[in-house]
Amino acid sequence: MKKQILLLLALTIISVSTISAQENFAAEIQKPQTFKTLSKEYIQHQQAMLKSGENWWQPNTITYYREVWLNHRRTVYTYTNAGYVASQINDVYTMPLSSWAYEDKYLYEYDNKNNLKTYIEQKFNTSYQEWINVYKDVYEYHSNNTLKSISYMTWFNGDWRNSGLTTYTYNAKGFLTCELEQDYVGGNLVNDRQHTYTYDENDNITCDWTQLWENNTWEDQKKYEYTYDSRNNLTSYTYGYLEYGYYETKRHEEYTYDDNNNQITFFYQTNDDYSGMLKDFARGVQEYDSNNRLTKVETEYNEYGTWVLSLQILYSYDANSNNFTSLIENNRAGDLWVPAYKYEYTYAGSDILTSQTRSRYETNKWVYLTKVENIYENGTLVKYTESNWVQDYDNWYYTYTKEYIHDTKGNITDYMEKSYYTSNTSWYEGYRFTYEYDENGNGIEGHSWGGEYGNWNKYYDKIDITYNNGQSVFRGRETCEYMLLSYIKTSKPAGIEEIEPTVSKITIYPNPAKDHINVAAGESKIENVQIYNLNGKLLKEEANSKINISALSTGTYIIKVKTENGVFAEKVIVGE
Repeated sequence: MKKQILLLLALTIISVSTISAQENFAAEIQKPQTFKTLSKEYIQHQQAMLKSGENWWQPNTITYYREVWLNHRRTVYTYTNAGYVASQINDVYTMPLSSWAYEDKYLYEYDNKNNLKTYIEQKFNTSYQEWINVYKDVYEYHSNNTLKSISYMTWFNGDWRNSGLTTYTYNAKGFLTCELEQDYVGGNLVNDRQHTYTYDENDNITCDWTQLWENNTWEDQKKYEYTYDSRNNLTSYTYGYLEYGYYETKRHEEYTYDDNNNQITFFYQTNDDYSGMLKDFARGVQEYDSNNRLTKVETEYNEYGTWVLSLQILYSYDANSNNFTSLIENNRAGDLWVPAYKYEYTYAGSDILTSQTRSRYETNKWVYLTKVENIYENGTLVKYTESNWVQDYDNWYYTYTKEYIHDTKGNITDYMEKSYYTSNTSWYEGYRFTYEYDENGNGIEGHSWGGEYGNWNKYYDKIDITYNNGQSVFRGRETCEYMLLSYIKTSKPAGIEEIEPTVSKITIYPNPAKDHINVAAGESKIENVQIYNLNGKLLKEEANSKINISALSTGTYIIKVKTENGVFAEKVIVGE
């Protein structure tokens, strides 16, 4: 049976970037989200759904060239009238015949509501010059478009044979309560694995439980448990799994909050010494200013049964309350806090990060260690550099850089990575990608280069290229020296109703994003969208499904979406 991987959403602790692992304790806690349908194939189908529109394009032929090996690859896509992938054919260029030969094919069929109905995988038999079936998945849905079951089949002796079945069960509100995986053995269904989910009265998930069928009974494999306060803040999290034949609880965490829902205390227990028992590990307190910004975290660690105050982190912000400007990490020495490390940040405009400097406290003064700088032109990143401070010369010396060249539409045409050697004060070429675009802003050609002895030479790598003027990204699946792409315009015909199956998991696209993001929640109504940085600071709040993010600097952000079915969160990368 082809296993379907459930996309589990466990607790996400959003740490302050570029800071030591201990500083995760200063994190905003993300509550696990409720969900309805999380089958891997189902989600892949949702993500593969193509946006319809007058000026929207999708790749139809991608060719990967490997001139040294003469082992080229090609993928050809076709689409339905509603813009869904209908087929994918992979070809290989064979040197003996100097021609293209079929390799494998994937076929997709949809119902009248655009739900994925069947998926078929085929291989090409070169001896008989015909396509041979390999696998088939059949999807069934409830009347509200939630996934009911997936039947898995294999091709054997000219006929489809059942190999497995996954069924989905929901509660009265439509949230997934059980995903049961079964195999066919001797023509009969036999249990294999099940995922069980429970919820409280506010639809917060309270248990996420994985079990395996062993010796005619369900045996615990992995379990996540959660509790919440009256305001739906996560108050505890417990995680355990089966190891060496025994189920052990591996981690337990507890949190409390103030009246503004800011996390103010945390307490961690771990079991990582195979003793089978949880042991106190860390605890701490967090403070905030009048704007609900995190200003201080103090952490105690358990050392041989005694709590020892060990770490303090101080946060500062600019006068406009917009940007995080510094972080100071202090270590405890007796009854005093002794400075250890400092991180400082500068910005251009409202929220464009231009530099980050890291220093260490030595002999009663701060000493530079590393620096990162971003250079922008008209709000677009054109150069990123890393430097080390050399005390002997009392100066900064470059170590690494990334450079970007864009066309007039903002598409990247040249991307380079270089390393700097102080011994001869020279830049050495590392990796480079060059791109060409058509008049519609679709990437039609991408080349990979490697640096050697001051020259750029052809290099084998996977190439990613943007299309639809940077709104979409095609990620190359084959290593190659260069690839060529052609596109087909996709538009939704009049009279076709596009209905997405109801899922509580939100979809945010494009991701990575650059100028804007679109938020979709199936049939659920979107009430509010909030954008947070990794320090937990609210940057933007709107009630729209399309949000302009052009003012955000490059990095990772948390998008919180409030719908009529609950509050959900996703990480989104804002591209360079």
